[in-house]
Amino acid sequence: DSKDFLLFLADSFNLSYGFKDKRSLFGYIDGEYSKTQKRLLLIMDEAHRSDKSLLKDLDLMAKIKRDNEPLINIILVGQNSLVELVNEIKSRDIIQKGSIVCHLRSLTKTETSEYVWHRLKIAGAEHNLFNSGAIGKIFQISGGIPRVINTICDYALMTGYSADLKKINASVIKECARNLQIRNRAFDHAKNLTRESFGGNIVKQAYDRT
Repeated sequence: DSKDFLLFLADSFNLSYGFKDKRSLFGYIDGEYSKTQKRLLLIMDEAHRSDKSLLKDLDLMAKIKRDNEPLINIILVGQNSLVELVNEIKSRDIIQKGSIVCHLRSLTKTETSEYVWHRLKIAGAEHNLFNSGAIGKIFQISGGIPRVINTICDYALMTGYSADLKKINASVIKECARNLQIRNRAFDHAKNLTRESFGGNIVKQAYDRT
């Protein structure tokens, strides 16, 4: 929640004496970093798990300026529900002018195959443990979303090991997906949510992948 996050932030700034309220913390940040030419970059992963009060506090932090320029740049990284959360609080002020919303698109079938093989090589595999049928089924079920691909492959490798298989085939992937209760959801839904939430000229939308 917001209080825990701000306490963690204060600790990161080595603000050992603590702070009485939000104003004192923001004042400290403003005072300390206004003495230098440095700016702050705050990256919050798993931001979709934030509560509404925390997002509003981040908005206040983003409004701290020096020479009419933001002192703190904030990057929120999260799943599609982050867009829904921002939309739910109905505060356009949270999305500052000039903000950019990047939507990481899902992998293609070819990229899924390359991604799986890359992860296997990093783990020390000398050959691909998934046949082409398995890769096709992984792509179909995961929709090309890396974290879903990871979950399916991890479970499939354990299944293959217990069954003493040399190669993972499509039937193994189907069984894993069924056991994991994974459903393939349309990824375009996230793009529609983003357009509906941040429409107009307030936000430049960039759909790309890393």
